[in-house]
Amino acid sequence: ERQQALNRAHDKLLAVEREQTISAERHRIMQDMHDGVGGRLSTLVTRLRSGHTDPAAIATTLEHSLQELRFIIDSLNPLLFNNLAAALGTLRERLSAWVTNLKLTLTWRVDLPEDVSIGAAGIMNVYGFISEALANAARHANAQRVGIAVHMDTTNDLRQFIVIEIADDGIGMAKKTAGGYGLNNLYARAEKLGGTLKEQGASSGTCWQLRFPHQPTPR
Repeated sequence: ERQQALNRAHDKLLAVEREQTISAERHRIMQDMHDGVGGRLSTLVTRLRSGHTDPAAIATTLEHSLQELRFIIDSLNPLLFNNLAAALGTLRERLSAWVTNLKLTLTWRVDLPEDVSIGAAGIMNVYGFISEALANAARHANAQRVGIAVHMDTTNDLRQFIVIEIADDGIGMAKKTAGGYGLNNLYARAEKLGGTLKEQGASSGTCWQLRFPHQPTPR
């Protein structure tokens, strides 16, 4: 009976931890919605009221907002935030038409176990990082081809990291203005994931490497 009581107490503790994790992730996602979609739509309303009615700019803002809302919905799907490989497959489908409009040829290489889980907020930040990097490559680096590679890396002390590499064939970082073109957003996403972001630029293109710790989400 004592063992059964201990088991019940342990199960309750796990349930509380799961609920706390879910609550914290919901809060982070709501903050992202406020800062991201909410901010863009508020700016759009302000511009419209001021007489700025450029159809192309309005369409771009609305497209970005819809895309982010889809990302949020996907990130809340347990089948995705408990499986990063599946989440990346969904992202690939989500980005298909957008990438075509950007005139990019995109290749993917994902080498991950099926049980890699980074939670809803983690999925949102990975989605945001990849989409921002693609937009930068197309609009500011004049890239035509982009490759995305994702894999796990285990250190000598058995710590596990998720590595995302995005390489393009654009003009290279040397011809870009430091601090612009959404670069701050890339570093912000890396920080939210608790990771590091490195950039390797040359005349033949740019390669971003995002590396962050794999911290399994309680189920």
